[in-house]
Amino acid sequence: MEVGAVSRIHLFKGFYIQPELSFLQKGGKKEFLLDGLIIKTNQLKFSMLLGYQFDIKQVSFYLNSGGFLGRVLSESTDGNPFYNFPYKRYFDNNWDYGLIFGSGFSFSVGAGKILLDFKYRYSENRFRLMEWGNSPESIAATISIYNRAWGCTIGFCIPIGNEVSQQKDQTR
Repeated sequence: MEVGAVSRIHLFKGFYIQPELSFLQKGGKKEFLLDGLIIKTNQLKFSMLLGYQFDIKQVSFYLNSGGFLGRVLSESTDGNPFYNFPYKRYFDNNWDYGLIFGSGFSFSVGAGKILLDFKYRYSENRFRLMEWGNSPESIAATISIYNRAWGCTIGFCIPIGNEVSQQKDQTR
């Protein structure tokens, strides 16, 4: 789940920059021989994307890419992959950063637009688990899971400011 605010600032000839600020709640399940493990994280993320948009009739298509910086606010696990031996969990770093690659399309509905957006987030930050007696500095993690994922957003865009007057000029 992701909730946030996005602004698309048009530069010239279809190019734009898109800052995003969002709260993400994500997780995953990893199956092991003895037990499954469910990991959930809450994260605050800022992204800055550069994109290109082109229109075909009433539909706008776009490609974008850029970077993100995030902060892990909390994490939790459910299950025990070490078959009831105690373990500890941690992220390599509570700060997360990486790249985003995306594409999507939108179409006009009244004064706004409905959009369908697909993105891939690539990060080197890892969630690691290890048996309780080991320390991160002295031993490699017993289980290491990278923070990389596909995402799909269905949204409604509300034009504000200069974009409203640009839309009116285009319809005349």
